[in-house]
Amino acid sequence: MKTLIVEDDSICQQFLQDCLRPHGECVAAVNGYEAIDTFKAALQEGRPYDLVCLDTRMPRMDGLEALMAIRRFEKTHGVNEHDHVKIVMTSAIDKSHQIREAFWQGCDAYLIKPIEQRKLIEELKKLGLVLSGALGPI
Repeated sequence: MKTLIVEDDSICQQFLQDCLRPHGECVAAVNGYEAIDTFKAALQEGRPYDLVCLDTRMPRMDGLEALMAIRRFEKTHGVNEHDHVKIVMTSAIDKSHQIREAFWQGCDAYLIKPIEQRKLIEELKKLGLVLSGALGPI
């Protein structure tokens, strides 16, 4: 599994890398602009990401804007809905309108911080990104 972790907080970024590294390659970005550039380059090179973990609150461009840009880019490059990157939004904000908007714009899962490794892996199992028995180190 190839993962793009988009997180401006270094502790959260490291936690996600530690959780996801046993399942494959991890690349980090610290804001929405960097995430979009990284995502586009990988897709154009024919090495797309399988998963994007996307923080909702970041400097310069927030996660919702980045989510919409990624989905637009996929659409304009012929990626169908079944093959699109799985996007898991992460947020310290537990507001129903924000969660609904994220799903409306195309996220596949939404996790509230602090994120538990077990919950993250369970979401990835639901999305078909890791095997049922896989958990990785705890």
